[in-house]
Amino acid sequence: MISEKYAVAAGLVALAVFWLWAYRKKLPPEDIAVKSMMIMYLTAVVSLTIFPIQYEKGYRGITHTFDDIFKPIPFAVTIDMLRYATLRTKIVQIGGNLLMTVPFGVLLPLCWKDKKKRLYGGLFLLLPVLIECTQLLLDVTLGTFYRTFDVDDIILNTAGALIGFGLLKVTSRLFRRIQQKKQGSEKP
Repeated sequence: MISEKYAVAAGLVALAVFWLWAYRKKLPPEDIAVKSMMIMYLTAVVSLTIFPIQYEKGYRGITHTFDDIFKPIPFAVTIDMLRYATLRTKIVQIGGNLLMTVPFGVLLPLCWKDKKKRLYGGLFLLLPVLIECTQLLLDVTLGTFYRTFDVDDIILNTAGALIGFGLLKVTSRLFRRIQQKKQGSEKP
């Protein structure tokens, strides 16, 4: 088994390399802070979704066959979960998949300012697709069937990123209005 500690170590190395690069480029502190948060966030996501990587010969995780790990029909797993799973499982699976990418929806536009909204939408979809495809590829390559490829996760993760983006837009507008009112009341 390859532990999530390797993902954390790689994330720390990436953060250190970024800080050295940012120092040489003399990036503003707010840019360094936001991009550092993005690196830490992505490290956490990889640690949670890809690791640990099971590679022991003959290991069979919670599933046993390719059909058990490949779930391409939208909402099939979620509907089954809503019918049969415990409340805790429903909250963890559905809520967790939504909440996991909310920070991505906030941080990506802050890292890449002045980009088109369509690009953000594509990247909001790309992250969960990469996660699910990586999980599937690892399972098939290693024959462990430890994780699943579930299209519902892609839908929920993308929705979570869009929620984060919406929250960023709403709070940005509120902040601007507060600033404008503040400046308007300071004039003689």
